[in-house]
Amino acid sequence: MQSLEGRASQLLDCCCIDRCALLERTFFGMKSMDKNELLETLKRSILATEKTDFLKKLSEIGPCHQSVVFNDDFRIPGIWNPLHLSEMLFRGLPEDHWEGKRVLDLGANSGGLTLELMKRGARCVAVEYKREYYEQMMFWKKYFDISDDLLEVHHDTLFNSNKLGKFDIVLGLGLAYHFRNISSFLDYLHTITCTHFFISTQLMAGDGLVAVNRKEFHPKSRLPVLGWHVTNNLFINMLEDSGFENIRVLDEDIAKCGWESIPMGLTNNGYYFVEKNTNVIDFSAKNMKFL
Repeated sequence: MQSLEGRASQLLDCCCIDRCALLERTFFGMKSMDKNELLETLKRSILATEKTDFLKKLSEIGPCHQSVVFNDDFRIPGIWNPLHLSEMLFRGLPEDHWEGKRVLDLGANSGGLTLELMKRGARCVAVEYKREYYEQMMFWKKYFDISDDLLEVHHDTLFNSNKLGKFDIVLGLGLAYHFRNISSFLDYLHTITCTHFFISTQLMAGDGLVAVNRKEFHPKSRLPVLGWHVTNNLFINMLEDSGFENIRVLDEDIAKCGWESIPMGLTNNGYYFVEKNTNVIDFSAKNMKFL
């Protein structure tokens, strides 16, 4: 997409206005102004029109679950803000940590976090199973003419992700607690060609090796098992058992509290940076049928 400056200049030229002299007549109902003042006015007008058009087209797709922040002028509203999550991931890392990295974002939702990583220089591959979220991400990708070199978007189950090539970092955020078998999900992550992983989940309070069926919190669901809230200690054990090592808990304090006490802006309270232990033999993907 041509820059805003370029589009305003092109419009100015199309209006046959002498850009090298002061305007001697009213334009768009404004008083005479020099070329720079007029250019700024045109830029504001174009931006307002584009923003209205952008939000109108987006509304036809449906409401976003995750907000997406392009800049101060373009923002897709959503239920939760990925900026809080990106702050967690960026914590303790140098500014250029993501530069040039190929990053896999599993369950990317509307793409808010994906975009934040792209702003840091990452080349992202987003996988989203829900059609509405996939369409929302594809909408803004096409609207802003973002190339596949910077962002690939796949409408697919995450269990085909190990076919997408090699990655520098994999994000498996807010997924584990939804599965009937958390360990099998972690086993699958280990099959993806990558060394470094960010993984998050909702934890219950306590130090024991305990898990609670999420059905307890959603009794009206017809399903007998809705996934599991486990303790921090149990989840670390599961990570180790699935072949991950050098496990770093990004925030020990919130990991100790129950998921009901998650700080405002976050959706999980267990955030982990882990490395793959390459000496562990991966489970075959065909053995994941119990998920």
